[in-house]
Amino acid sequence: MSSTKSPRQNKSKKYENCPPIQLILRDNKGWRLYKQSRKGKLQMQSQTRPCGDADIIFSDDGQYFAVILEEGIEIYESQNGRKLFFLKHYRVRNVYFSPNNSFIVSYHHRRQDDKHGNCWVWKWNQTQTQNQNQ
Repeated sequence: MSSTKSPRQNKSKKYENCPPIQLILRDNKGWRLYKQSRKGKLQMQSQTRPCGDADIIFSDDGQYFAVILEEGIEIYESQNGRKLFFLKHYRVRNVYFSPNNSFIVSYHHRRQDDKHGNCWVWKWNQTQTQNQNQ
């Protein structure tokens, strides 16, 4: 009687080809971006000042993320946690990235005294922003 290895036994686990883990922690001290090093340890990439109410939203492709604060929106590059820019939009409640990351849509709860509306569309050129930061 001969035995053969199952396909499951022939496959070895190779994690070298997997992208590194990225993790954002948010607590009463603010938020922190951690990224997995080559040795597998999570290392802090960036952190902010203490904030009581900050939401974090990623673009669909995970390339960028937005931190929603009381006074506006901070846009970051996910790869290294570098802050790209700040969009002033008081009382913003939500942010959406367009599919190609060329527009950001933000809105806040409308009040009667709002003169500029509650939904704002921001256009930006990612390649221009990346070249300025290099």
